[in-house]
Amino acid sequence: MVYGNIRWMVMHLDLSRLEDYDKWFAQYFKQPFFPYAFSMWQYTSRGAIDGISHDVDLNLGLVNYLEAKTGEAS
Repeated sequence: MVYGNIRWMVMHLDLSRLEDYDKWFAQYFKQPFFPYAFSMWQYTSRGAIDGISHDVDLNLGLVNYLEAKTGEAS
């Protein structure tokens, strides 16, 4: 898996050569825009979780990795 923000990925990686890798990108907008397929989206760094006293990153996973690995739905 490759992680980064869109600007870093586009400026530093040849994404056409990474088609076989999952991409996890950070973009803090209402809707993601990324010209390549992606598996995870980090949509904020200011999330709140009960029991944690500081901001946390929140992500949306678009792939069920447990199912992909085991073949069983979770």
